[in-house]
Amino acid sequence: MGEEKELSTSDKLEIAFAKERKDISSYIQNHITNNMGSIENIADVQVHILSKRQILVDKSNEMRAGIRKRSKNIASMRKSKYRFYKTEFDLKLSDYEITRHIDADVEETVNLIKMIENQIVFYKETIDGLDKCTYMIKYLIEVKKYMAGGF
Repeated sequence: MGEEKELSTSDKLEIAFAKERKDISSYIQNHITNNMGSIENIADVQVHILSKRQILVDKSNEMRAGIRKRSKNIASMRKSKYRFYKTEFDLKLSDYEITRHIDADVEETVNLIKMIENQIVFYKETIDGLDKCTYMIKYLIEVKKYMAGGF
């Protein structure tokens, strides 16, 4: 029987982010995009836009705080690893080799930060898209007024 490999933290995070991106896109399509064609649905669409936008802004801020925390951890980890490789490691390493070892030691945390930054970019682009939807609603209302002879 084959052994099942346990997923790393970055693999779990990548899967969770992919699922979240899919869920957000599905929500936007089902509650916003599909309902934009009918003026009768505009009030509901506006509520969904504002609600989803605020949720994404909050998540972005939480993730930025997580990045700051992890970045602080990387700095202290680099410092302690440098001391370790300089004084306690059983081989004498050059400064270049020490740097390479430290980079390898902090690589997973750096990759996690990059994944979080990528998710923040997704949130920002989604927020920008939602903001554009509000302008689309404005123009939809103006077209409806025009067609009704209101101009």
